[in-house]
Amino acid sequence: MLFLLENQVSVNVWTDSSSSSSSSSSSAELIQAAVPPSVQLGLTVLYTVLYSLLFVFVYLQLWLILHYGHKRFSYQSVFLFLCLLWSALRTTLFSFYFKNVVQANQLQPLPFWLLYCFPVCLQFFTLCLLNLYFAQVSKLCCFKHFETFIMFMILGQEHSWRSSVSAQAPLLGHNSAVHRTV
Repeated sequence: MLFLLENQVSVNVWTDSSSSSSSSSSSAELIQAAVPPSVQLGLTVLYTVLYSLLFVFVYLQLWLILHYGHKRFSYQSVFLFLCLLWSALRTTLFSFYFKNVVQANQLQPLPFWLLYCFPVCLQFFTLCLLNLYFAQVSKLCCFKHFETFIMFMILGQEHSWRSSVSAQAPLLGHNSAVHRTV
């Protein structure tokens, strides 16, 4: 049997006792939540505040991009827009938990998908965007060195290739002394 008490759900489950002395008697066991309501409320408040702060921070970052005239369609702006949308949906979801937990769990299909499923899709899009950015940056970095390596190998000047890499190493953030000893 399902009881709703102060935005909490409790379930009564009746099971047959497995004792051999009395097979007809049954006992009622109450299944309770693993997290106490005060902890659940505290975590809800914490998550709502953190998601709200993330929303405000990302919103300000997007305004700074517009204000200073950076490229509007760049990896940074798309990443920030995805974060803004994700934090807005999560803030909305966790703010529903203040009023009525049951109503937040019994939404229509479109709001349910938007609040519960779409943020996961946004996380996947963000991960794909980060992978794409990393692949582009590493391709540019490695291709530059690979091109010089092939050029010097064709000409038979391997020693010149190592010296050119060590000359470019401070630009890449590596310790140039380590590359010179190789």
